[in-house]
Parts: sequence; C-alpha cells; structure tokens
Amino acid sequence: SGQVVLRSHPDSAKDYILIDDVVTLLHQIANRGRYRVYNVASGTQTSHQQWLEAINALTGATWTLTPDAPLQAFAPIDTQRIQEEFRFKPMLPATYFLNPVKLCCSQKAI
Repeated sequence: SGQVVLRSHPDSAKDYILIDDVVTLLHQIANRGRYRVYNVASGTQTSHQQWLEAINALTGATWTLTPDAPLQAFAPIDTQRIQEEFRFKPMLPATYFLNPVKLCCSQKAI
C-alpha cells in the first residue's frame, strides 16, 4: 500500500464520467439525437474524499493533506436532456472502481 498526497481539499468535487458511458452516449447521440448540443457528463459531483475512500478500499493506501489545500468547486452539469432522451443513468466512477465484478470483467489478460 502507498500514500496519496492530496493538494486540494477533500470536499473539492467535480463531474467525472466513465469512458464506457461516454462511448455509449456518443453512439446514441450520433444515431438518435434530436438536438445539436448535449452535455455529456455524469451529472453528479464526485468529491476527492469519495475518490480517496475508493482508493483506500482497493489498495489500502492512506492519504495526507497538504497545508492550506484549496477547496475547488465546479458548477454542476445539467444532464436532464440525456437522461430523458436516452434514459441515461451513469455509473459513478468511485462506485465503478469498488464493483469487483466490473473490475474483474473489464480487465484483459496480458
């Protein structure tokens, strides 16, 4: 196990989306999209604290915080259009990495 040095406040958060969700959405938009503009995002803020908890659960890594770590806040992204038009329900990244079935089946043998 290692250690993560966090240079921003654990409550800092922004919208993360899995590449699997992006590819699925882009295919749906290209083939069935009714509008010219879509927000391709999860629509949910994931905090650094959530990432740290997921990393800790997977690896046992601990974390420290640099002094005066700034809180970074990003505006939420509206995903109502993709939710309604494509019934989009994103898999949140921190949840994805804690899902052993998804991890097992998505890794390719070398």
